[in-house]
Amino acid sequence: FEKILAWLPEPSVAEAGDLSVVKDAPVAATAREIESKAPQDIEQVLRSGLAAIVELDLPAGMKMVRGKLPLYWRILQQFSVGHRSDAEQIRELIEQGEIAQAQRLAHGLKGVSGNIGALTLHHWAAELDVALKRHDLPAAQSALQPMLPGLQGLIRAIDELQAVVSAFEAD
Repeated sequence: FEKILAWLPEPSVAEAGDLSVVKDAPVAATAREIESKAPQDIEQVLRSGLAAIVELDLPAGMKMVRGKLPLYWRILQQFSVGHRSDAEQIRELIEQGEIAQAQRLAHGLKGVSGNIGALTLHHWAAELDVALKRHDLPAAQSALQPMLPGLQGLIRAIDELQAVVSAFEAD
């Protein structure tokens, strides 16, 4: 992937700041809503809020979306909704002996967390994925233990930023 990106042109300033990229998003803050509320200000709110989320490597996440902040924000919101309970579900599946299902869920979380720049979560999910493939339950529990609060912290931070964005939009 890195080699492909090296050959692609960098996004222009206009493209990086284009807030009309996301449409019909099933989340609270769509690009059209952001654009209608002073795009420079909301962009600053988002950038500073995202930079403050310690669980995210903002440059890595933004690189995956070619610098398109509204797209990155939409993906993070979808991540928050869609992966909120992944760690708990994995724990329950392991307890029920459903190792293959737990491994599939861990594998998916590994991929999406890497794509959004949640590199620590990605590391834990990768360790968990490998442990579950090997049916090494002690190693799986060791990886799952920090992953649960790590995922919860990331979700909480995204939710808190959503509240800030919503309050900003209401003004």
